[in-house]
Amino acid sequence: MQPQDRTSRYPYYVLSVLFCVNVLNLTDRQAVYILFPLIKADMGLTDTQLGALGALPFALFYSFMGIPFGWLADRWHRVRLITLGLIAWSGLTTLSGTASGFWSLFAVRVGVGVGESSCAPAGQTILSDYFPPAKRSTILAMFNCGVPIGHGLGLYLGGFIAQHWGWRWAFYVLGIPGLLLALLV
Repeated sequence: MQPQDRTSRYPYYVLSVLFCVNVLNLTDRQAVYILFPLIKADMGLTDTQLGALGALPFALFYSFMGIPFGWLADRWHRVRLITLGLIAWSGLTTLSGTASGFWSLFAVRVGVGVGESSCAPAGQTILSDYFPPAKRSTILAMFNCGVPIGHGLGLYLGGFIAQHWGWRWAFYVLGIPGLLLALLV
């Protein structure tokens, strides 16, 4: 990267796009929690199954896949990694609305977790490439502000959409912005 690239506005565009990706990362992840009562009633699930839908796909698959995706981000095209992850988790979020039972919903939520695990390692290293060390803490803090914003949006929008159109539509509607954002990434 040329030194003049670091003083241009482009790095801030990159930050803005990655911030939006990070917001969607959490929005898609958190929406399922607000939908639990509706999913439980519709599919006849137990509390244990709901706990598995919320905790296992992310605690296990998101956590463990972050390491190989971090390794891949060090060796491959980071933007492509984020784009593919974003397409995967957004597409699978949309497919969550088509689930017919516990195992089909569990499978797509695992896929959402795997796709989302591409965001943090690749996003943080891309930002580190664009900003000098003296600015990185602030830039990474701005990037990570997407976490609580996405968390809140997932719960609010998931609940709002489900209240008006049903829990399946919450997944359909929340998955689409990520597919569109992938075009910018």
